[in-house]
Amino acid sequence: MSLATTDRSAVVQPAARRPRRIAAAVDGRSGGADAVALGAALARLAGADLLLTAIEPDLQTLLPGVAHRGPHEEIVRMLTDAGEHEGAPYRTLARTGPSVARGLEAVVREQRRDLLVMGSREGTAPGEVSIGHRTRALLHELGCPLAVAPAGMASASRAIRHIAVGYDGGPHAAGALALGAGLAREAGTTLTLCGVIDDRLPSLGWPQVWLGEILEAWQDVMAGEETDLREIATQALASLGIEAELRTPRGRPATALAELSQEADLLIIGSRRWGAPARVILGGTGEALAHSARCPLLVVPRPTRAFAAAR
Repeated sequence: MSLATTDRSAVVQPAARRPRRIAAAVDGRSGGADAVALGAALARLAGADLLLTAIEPDLQTLLPGVAHRGPHEEIVRMLTDAGEHEGAPYRTLARTGPSVARGLEAVVREQRRDLLVMGSREGTAPGEVSIGHRTRALLHELGCPLAVAPAGMASASRAIRHIAVGYDGGPHAAGALALGAGLAREAGTTLTLCGVIDDRLPSLGWPQVWLGEILEAWQDVMAGEETDLREIATQALASLGIEAELRTPRGRPATALAELSQEADLLIIGSRRWGAPARVILGGTGEALAHSARCPLLVVPRPTRAFAAAR
């Protein structure tokens, strides 16, 4: 997670915020129940409106000539049953669509949701996050943060008391910090900011060269990276008016953040550096965490203002 490729002068730190309109995708499977559990927990934490939604394939699209109809009564009943177990106020919305992903994207847009919650794919080990094909289909298209519940959260739900944010000082991390700060301030939860210094020495392709001086110089570079990151993080926290524990471990970012997810109740990361503004796009670290995090994972789109400034 090197700062060398980040234009820090162009970073615009968004104001602290929290989701106010949450949607949770229900599909009648265990992943849907987990999504409802996480959606309800986040709604209670942020004092947000919770919408439970289910998308049924539109037979008119799949089979031309079939008469259009609304969602089955079973779908509506499934939504009601899912919400009654969580004890949080909720509304329901059943829709038909050409696909589940496109239907959910339409619901988010039309209902002005600022967070969508999905469950992990079937077969995921209990307590782990692993995105399925429907969640992957939403990537690059969704214009709001996306949260993924670990498998089994509905049966082993826990309160969100410790929020962790992956942070490297870039524009993509600024939105993650703003959301984490807003949630932590609202609920009075513990906030940890983790900036991983990727100290892996690039391959030089010179096996015969003596690396002693190079390694020594590389350690100096990493020390400078850590000093810069701590300064940037401290300034960002001050601008948000919130305190947090700041960690700067060294190693592979995905590994360090996965380890942090074992002690956190919610891990928030930003989309990768490059990509369309206001879209959820996984980079290498996000992709790894999408299949290894041990707590709910929340991915925040790259802030539009920061993207424009960086451009």
